[in-house]
Amino acid sequence: MWRVIGHAEAIRFLGGSLERRRLSHAYLFIGPARVGKTTLAKEFAKALNCQRSSPPCGECRSCTKIDAGLHPDVQIVGLLQNGKDGEERQKKAIGIDQVRTLRRDVYLPPYEGRRKVYIFERAELLSTEAGNALLKTLEEPPPNVVLILLAANDKLILPTVVSRCQSVWLHRLPLPLLQDALERNWSVSHERAELLARVSGGLPGRAIAALQDDDVWREREETMRRIEALLRSDHHDRLDYANGLANTFGKNREAAYETLAYWLSWWRDLLLIKGGCPDRVVNLDCEADLSREASRFNLRQIVEFIGKVRSAVRQLDANSNPRLTFEVLMLGLPSD
Repeated sequence: MWRVIGHAEAIRFLGGSLERRRLSHAYLFIGPARVGKTTLAKEFAKALNCQRSSPPCGECRSCTKIDAGLHPDVQIVGLLQNGKDGEERQKKAIGIDQVRTLRRDVYLPPYEGRRKVYIFERAELLSTEAGNALLKTLEEPPPNVVLILLAANDKLILPTVVSRCQSVWLHRLPLPLLQDALERNWSVSHERAELLARVSGGLPGRAIAALQDDDVWREREETMRRIEALLRSDHHDRLDYANGLANTFGKNREAAYETLAYWLSWWRDLLLIKGGCPDRVVNLDCEADLSREASRFNLRQIVEFIGKVRSAVRQLDANSNPRLTFEVLMLGLPSD
């Protein structure tokens, strides 16, 4: 049984390929962060190596070792963490040395499973050299090896790499489906599940993280308060906040992207209220504050700033200077 929320079409495709023994040597899972790409990739790895007749069973030795991250034939390739001046600083790209190590390893037979599986997290961060090195493996794939690349934006991956992978698209889940899963699988109340589903934007990873980690929810609430405060602040405070976001991005990209997602949802809610659609507001627990703030701005100001947030995300994806990107965004905040 595939332990994945939603994505029925992708599961049917992957399961059918396995049943018909028409597997590709490489797959590209494309979808927004927290949509479930890594979860699906691990479930697929389990299905490829499951020791029972109905894979993935989730209970055999192979499945349990993959769940625990201990299976020698299933590896996750991603950004390395390097210590520097007492801090861990995240690399900006998946480097060629990582791919070279993989290329030596792929030609060895599986240690205990049927297939060796390599999962590339955030494959759009493959450096050009690493992408070209990986291409050689994709062009001459060894037997019993499956590569799974995960990416939020396939346009940032070398086209020659994309063309040699079977693309699988993962989309945001319908909110009722996610809400129902939270109620059934995590015993969440109806009201809480509705709020989590809406705030997560149909991304199960975001909803579950907020459910299981109180710090995630507190950080969201703090971000909402900071947004309102910054609208009444001067340029000095806004630049301080921008510098803080840049520092966060240098240490934890996902946390910075999460903050931008909260900004986007807040301004989108303003747009919905201003446009007469308050029933579609995401941040239900902030509805009173949003209604008050919506009266301060016109539709053009709201739409323009939403565009600026989205532009900032695209620039960060393209490895622009984080400090400059965040400073421009904060100085672009509208004034009433």
